Amino acid sequence: MLGRVASLVALSLLVAWSSTGWARSDPPEVLPDLDEEAPSQLTVKEVRRGARRSYRLGFRSAVVNLGRGPLFIRARASTRTPRLLVAEQVVALADGRARTYSRVGRLAYQRFRDHQHWHLSGFARYELRRASDGALARPDLKQGFCLTDAFRRKGIRGPSELVYEVAHRDSDCGRARPRATYLEEGISVGFADVYEPHLEGQQIDVTGLPGGVYLLVHTANADRRLREARYSNNSASLRLRLEWRRGRARRPRVRILARCPSRPRCAARRQP
Repeated sequence: MLGRVASLVALSLLVAWSSTGWARSDPPEVLPDLDEEAPSQLTVKEVRRGARRSYRLGFRSAVVNLGRGPLFIRARASTRTPRLLVAEQVVALADGRARTYSRVGRLAYQRFRDHQHWHLSGFARYELRRASDGALARPDLKQGFCLTDAFRRKGIRGPSELVYEVAHRDSDCGRARPRATYLEEGISVGFADVYEPHLEGQQIDVTGLPGGVYLLVHTANADRRLREARYSNNSASLRLRLEWRRGRARRPRVRILARCPSRPRCAARRQP
């Protein structure tokens, strides 16, 4: 815990300095690098509401920070819209100072059956696309993200312990605090933010979709509001086949045809 507190103190000192303008001679930025893993753990869940049935494709997603610097987001209460927090990104500079990029997103307080906290909107996007032409077939049902250090990726140098720890109040995205006016969240170097299938909208409604081949595409930082070292690894995809073997009134089968960790368009190929 002392190490974590020291890390947060260092971050606080780091963000104490920020600028609205800078010269070309300023030191380089120490940026995060968000790497989207290929979707995994696909399951189809049947949802019943009265006599109506729907079928939702759930999946696991993970975004790993492979960069030299953390993804550090802080959010403050908005004077114009009190129910929202306005997010800014704090980027470290090579000389120990920091630079702040304002209005990189918004956080809204969301209530779910098992928990309630603030979610950053639009951090990642999940889409089911037709494999034939790439056209969007269905969007995701995700409402937002609580960025945390869920697990550490082996082989990447970074902090010795979690900085954005879910179990700690400061990094739990304001759990049970709907009146919060300031929050911090992020992904440390070498750590990943992870979401399990069907958790908080980790799903796509496939009810009524024709059987066939589709692409499940996951993209982090899709609108590129967040500063990164590169954007070429922000998308990953699966090529899958959706089959209604027992008719549209029964749960469909999903079969993975190919995995493409670093590409938004997954071509046909045999699985290893």
